[in-house]
Amino acid sequence: MRIRQLSPLLGLFLAALACAQTELPGTATPPATERPLATMVVVTQTPEASLVPPSATPTATDFAPNTSTPTSQPIATATTPPAVDPLVGPGSDVYFDNRSDAQSLVWSYVNALARHEPLRAYGYWKDTPDRPIFSAMETDNANLVNTSVEIGPILADAGAGQRYFAVPALVTVERAGGMGVEITCFFLHLSSPDLQAVPPFRPLGIERITSRSLTESDNAANALATACPADAGGPMASGAPVAPDDISAERYLDNRSDAAQILRSMFNAINRHEYARAYGYWDATGTETRPFDDFAAGYADTTNVRIELGAITADAGAGQYYYQAPVILRAQTAAGVNQVYVACYVMHLSNPSFQASPPFQPLAIRSGTARLVTEADAATRLQTICLP
Repeated sequence: MRIRQLSPLLGLFLAALACAQTELPGTATPPATERPLATMVVVTQTPEASLVPPSATPTATDFAPNTSTPTSQPIATATTPPAVDPLVGPGSDVYFDNRSDAQSLVWSYVNALARHEPLRAYGYWKDTPDRPIFSAMETDNANLVNTSVEIGPILADAGAGQRYFAVPALVTVERAGGMGVEITCFFLHLSSPDLQAVPPFRPLGIERITSRSLTESDNAANALATACPADAGGPMASGAPVAPDDISAERYLDNRSDAAQILRSMFNAINRHEYARAYGYWDATGTETRPFDDFAAGYADTTNVRIELGAITADAGAGQYYYQAPVILRAQTAAGVNQVYVACYVMHLSNPSFQASPPFQPLAIRSGTARLVTEADAATRLQTICLP
């Protein structure tokens, strides 16, 4: 499977720490204003190889924040093909679980279907009347041979602490009996993360999907341009490219694709003072999980954290995957004090294809320990922090 954005191949087809032992200090009052979500921007740096089997390197796209105000301007008319640059997303040989932005969520959804992980795909849905019945979705996925998606220009809208996205897509579905293309619109929703003050955090999710079959008489570009209603929002603005390891507050990162990304996402949430989201990356079943209030208080004085990852190790057995990640944490407190910690985090994922009943349990942080060190000792301590 290839997940791509407007590839010309379609035309050819139609013609044929649960909390750290030592937590970071830190007192920053969460800002009252809403923080922007991310928009689509291509990044040329190559992220780390996926640590969730299979081990191919994903070509994930990172995104900069959207600081523009959404409008109700339509994306395109039926006679004007949308102007987009082709983007190549992860294939089914890569585990991709990313809710950082609308495009990545759709990629993740199709990636889950292509990898025959229907429970993960089901988990991207919000609990709405349009959510499919899981058993029916599971049966449908069992008959699937392959699927891919081409995404057009995304519409965005916001108001009263709510963000909405309409993602036009052409979804190619291959089954044993043949292949077809569906003109699809994914309707996504996110309550502003900084306004979600208590767990459970509710991430960007699918509210409903509309689709119809693409016929030979349809023009694919025009069909994509009109897949979503014009009043669903205004064109989502592009931002400046960002580095894959950027976890600053200006960026929104919610990515569980591998051990490195989940740690970056957790500290991105800390930097943005979205403590319920940060807490949500921890395994709720872990024996080390502490109450949310204690977790949030541990970071109340922290204004900024930068992380440096060491060599991540993986272990697997009986359908369970474990990862150990040594990390240098450089924190700044509200008083302007700079502190350095060396930490070891343990993450866990049950094989997604083996998870059979809702809710889906994604990659999560199982435990973490942190030690206050000097800057001079940090590199040396990083080599031993995860040793028994």
